[in-house]
Amino acid sequence: METRTPTVSVIIPCYNAKNTLRGCLGGLLEQDYPSFEIIAVDDNSSDGTGEFLKTFPGVRVILNKANHGPALCRNKAIEAAKGEILLLIDSDCLVDDKRLISKHVEGLREPPVDVLGGGVRGIGRGVVAKADNYSHWFLNIPHSANKVGTHLTTNNMSVKRRVFDQMGYFDARLRTGEDTDFCERAVKAGFKLGLRSDAVVKHHDRENLGDFLKCFYTVGLDRIPTRRRSRHRYWYVLPFGFFSSLLYCLPLGLALALQVTFAWFPYDKRVVLFFPLIFLGRLAMTAGIVHYYYRLTFGDKREPRGEK
Repeated sequence: METRTPTVSVIIPCYNAKNTLRGCLGGLLEQDYPSFEIIAVDDNSSDGTGEFLKTFPGVRVILNKANHGPALCRNKAIEAAKGEILLLIDSDCLVDDKRLISKHVEGLREPPVDVLGGGVRGIGRGVVAKADNYSHWFLNIPHSANKVGTHLTTNNMSVKRRVFDQMGYFDARLRTGEDTDFCERAVKAGFKLGLRSDAVVKHHDRENLGDFLKCFYTVGLDRIPTRRRSRHRYWYVLPFGFFSSLLYCLPLGLALALQVTFAWFPYDKRVVLFFPLIFLGRLAMTAGIVHYYYRLTFGDKREPRGEK
């Protein structure tokens, strides 16, 4: 009996992405899959991204009049999408596998899962880019046998339409960590997560140390409100206030850096050479956690960044 081919909507949030979009859209437009659409949402870019998107025939373009962040962009595209499967790709990803969509569809089917992540290979020049690759994609190591926990990343993730229909979309209040929040809500709702590590995209990683540290600091600002709502399985190891966050800063940064290193070590033993930079990035994340609690304790008494 022939298996029916489900329709796929590829969703790409874009912000000042003109320099990377050609590698992303070019590869998607050459996919071997027979039934798919591409929806790109420009988040009020200032570099001409919106106009550049219109030069790609067959790409549906949604233009935001203000900058809202990637979660809201994805939500808008999901609402407009016609596909039974939603494939989420970021605009700074390079797609050079013509079977990427096919692999996601196959991975959702056998064994059946509801949310599927793919492999991510970081690309960039210099030691910072290499450390960024290790730091960000330790759950998405290409061609690995990593076991999926409760988190997949939205730069290479496919979701069955019924998941969004039953539990809602991404939390648009979060600028980072919306993928963690969504996946953990999905698991609690009874949906199954999976990983197909050979469905690989390449990601343009950060090459500047300041950008690298700023990224993880911002992640730290959102970490507590995200984990608080979802009650992540490791919730108990996170600090619960400003003073405890100060005490946790060094040991938590070390523990998170070791987590990254142990995940990569079976596949790339060079990760140990980058441990100092990985640790520095995790310290930046814990600094964000400290700042979150500082603002909550001594500054703005309203619940900041994504709190209900």
